[in-house]
Amino acid sequence: MGTSEKRIIFIAAMQMTLLKRLTSGGRTMQIGYFNGAMYVKPNDEEIKHEPVQLAGTQLFPGEFVKQLGEKKRSRFVMQDGFLLRYEGKINNILLFSVNQSKYDYYYALFYIDEKTLICCNGSGCWDVRVSQIEKVYPQFMETYEQLSLELR
Repeated sequence: MGTSEKRIIFIAAMQMTLLKRLTSGGRTMQIGYFNGAMYVKPNDEEIKHEPVQLAGTQLFPGEFVKQLGEKKRSRFVMQDGFLLRYEGKINNILLFSVNQSKYDYYYALFYIDEKTLICCNGSGCWDVRVSQIEKVYPQFMETYEQLSLELR
């Protein structure tokens, strides 16, 4: 068996393991993939709004980061004008929203340890190595929130 076949089998096994974790306990949350990221919509699961330890830094619910990881090929980074807001976790799944949005879909990354997250998309999964966390303290304008409400 060649390297590419082993890689495909590894990716398939990892996705099956991760999906089992999402459906454990008889409860299932909706998952979806779009633009290279995994999203979840919790059903009856309770989001634990508690801090998480990443790269020696505690990230509290409501705090913002621009990116997770540093290497170009293995980081999770937002486009200009958008920030990740840590919301909490369900089991070992970290949930992030964008800016000040209040939607019930979240970016989802699997927490392995304080320096390793797993990010999945429709094609597979990759590790996000976090060696430092840079918190961002944005000043959102009221106009942004007003426009957001008017566009709904």
